[in-house]
Amino acid sequence: MNEDRAIEEMVGEALGRHGIDAVVVRRDNGLEMYGKGGAPVWIDAALDIEQWPLLPQAMRERKAQALASRLAHMSRGGAAAVPKGAGRSRVLLLIAIAAAVGLGLGLFVALRLRPAEAPLPRPAATPTETREQRRERLARACDATRAAMYRGATFGSMAMEGWVVELWLARRGKEPLGPPLRAMVEGDRLAKTADEALAGVADGSASVEEGPDGEEARPSAAIQEARLVLREGYARAFFELETRERFVALAGRLAGTAEADFGALYARCAHLRAHDVGAWFHGRAPGNAAAALVYQMGLYAGVPVVERSALVRLSGAGDLEALATAAAGIDAPSLMALVREDGGRMAPGDRASVSFPFSGPTRATSASRAVARKLGMAPPG
Repeated sequence: MNEDRAIEEMVGEALGRHGIDAVVVRRDNGLEMYGKGGAPVWIDAALDIEQWPLLPQAMRERKAQALASRLAHMSRGGAAAVPKGAGRSRVLLLIAIAAAVGLGLGLFVALRLRPAEAPLPRPAATPTETREQRRERLARACDATRAAMYRGATFGSMAMEGWVVELWLARRGKEPLGPPLRAMVEGDRLAKTADEALAGVADGSASVEEGPDGEEARPSAAIQEARLVLREGYARAFFELETRERFVALAGRLAGTAEADFGALYARCAHLRAHDVGAWFHGRAPGNAAAALVYQMGLYAGVPVVERSALVRLSGAGDLEALATAAAGIDAPSLMALVREDGGRMAPGDRASVSFPFSGPTRATSASRAVARKLGMAPPG
């Protein structure tokens, strides 16, 4: 279940135990309550929302109770329920009407005699999150889920916010790789021709970037590179079991259409350079797939698994060409033996592609270390 929906439902149920029938919606970095009549009530819940994915169920229930109590306290009241026995007797009804009229007259006289009071202040406007505040909040959330992931947490227990997914393709030659990728994007969204289900993701954004990925990337000058960058809703869908294979299938189709020599599909925190979650790696030959794995997951690991000095000794053509040269002798059985321990599996066909299980987000990095060790490029220890 989506984490936002989970916190909204649990707080809504807790409000019901307070006798308040209301709908709770996450808004900006807080929760907003819509009751029957009256203005919406908003409370700041940034810290609770940020911690929610990492909390056990019992702690979530206690947090939901506390949040519901705050919303109930902030609310401006509501209509009381009408007792079921009301109106059974005409006499009782007349008495009730008379009492109400008398009470109304009494209140009218009392209010007329009281000095005028200032009107109640209007509820404060819902705080708006600036772009910088949003960026910092998403960075904190991504750091938290990244740390939990390396401790062995599963995707189902985390809200995958602040991540970005990249499909990287590279090939030798002068023809740019951008056009085949741009054909899959309409405006800033995936086109239906890319994948009809993914195109329907409500808040996803897609773009294409060409050239090296950052100043530290040192590919060969003879290699063209491009990345399909997927954010927001697309990134969250990447961490759902039902849709992961759609991303892998799209990557395979685009690699074939572009006649790519190398390819990789991975996710990272948008504010970090480290590539943490590797899903798929492609090569025109098994050695190229091995090179793509080490290039994207080894060189861009939180702690790099490759000694750059070893790459420099191999070739002056760039990191990717150096890795491809070193891995040229790796055939399909050898590559399979290197990635099998980390759950990697190879697809049949002329080209080689390796994918890693959904339940093992950090296994591609571990496999890249095994391949780098085989190539004699892993640092000691």
